Amino acid sequence: MRRLEAMEPKHALAIITAIVLLIALARRLVRIIASDVHDGVATKEASGTDEIGTVTVACHAAAAGNLTALMKGGADHWRNARPIKADPEFADATPSGETLGLLSSLNQLSLLPAAYADVLASFPTTGLWPLVVTGLDEKVEIPWLTGELNPKEYEHFYPTDVLRKGWSDAMPIAEEEFDADTYRPYSRAWPGLASPWASRPELTSIRPVALWKNVGPSARLAVVPVTRPADAVGRLGWTGAVNYDLDPWAISAVLRSWEDRFGIVLVGMGFDTLTFHNPEASSDDQQLVTLAAELFALCSDSVHQGAGSIQSLAASLRGNDYFSLWWD
Repeated sequence: MRRLEAMEPKHALAIITAIVLLIALARRLVRIIASDVHDGVATKEASGTDEIGTVTVACHAAAAGNLTALMKGGADHWRNARPIKADPEFADATPSGETLGLLSSLNQLSLLPAAYADVLASFPTTGLWPLVVTGLDEKVEIPWLTGELNPKEYEHFYPTDVLRKGWSDAMPIAEEEFDADTYRPYSRAWPGLASPWASRPELTSIRPVALWKNVGPSARLAVVPVTRPADAVGRLGWTGAVNYDLDPWAISAVLRSWEDRFGIVLVGMGFDTLTFHNPEASSDDQQLVTLAAELFALCSDSVHQGAGSIQSLAASLRGNDYFSLWWD
């Protein structure tokens, strides 16, 4: 302090102010570093910028993945993950104690896109498909931890049969109740499967930040061992469409067909919702209308309790990378 005492007061004050500012800056840097690394997953999402970028991946794996290996060798949020299992009292038939998937313990929304991107990028080799999962009334536990699932052995369904039945069941029984404006340009007859889109991408490109941008604070990350995303519905025994007597594997059959013909991929699941990535995000009116017809055939609520008509449903798809289906 003797050297400070010998200085002019204004010089001493300047030095002390600089030291205080340096200490404050150092503390701020420590907080930033601490918030950017969690459970071994580095992220640049705290600033809200899309620095993770786009993940391009093939949506096929040689074999379904190993959940045990992920829990033992993955990041902390996988080592502390909760198993997704079916409650024996709820399921018709499931192997006792079988783990169907994992629910990550990571609960910081800003960190989830980076964790999601890590799993997504390695899917072709790991056979573990990541999903954004939500629950009933913002409670992610329902159904993923309460076991309200009904997994069964794989059963083959033809997508044409599933959609034809869905279309027929959705039509009014009485002819006078048929509203042509609701179903235009189609009649009561099932129009058949749409032709594959010529521009369907071979690889799926997903922007994790955009995917997670509009989810609620209760959304979490889960993984399911499958060889393709569509099979997650059947593997988990998802029961969100149970009121419509839709077998989970019947839904998976349709989703497989959408993957093959349109490049549309399942990316999220809720208690009664499914969310899809539409990489083509077509602006072709005819393509959108034929896609909307198939969405309606699988989920009539998308029109009857949603868009109001097939034309309006088609318009809602234009230019949108993501869309969801909801079953009442």
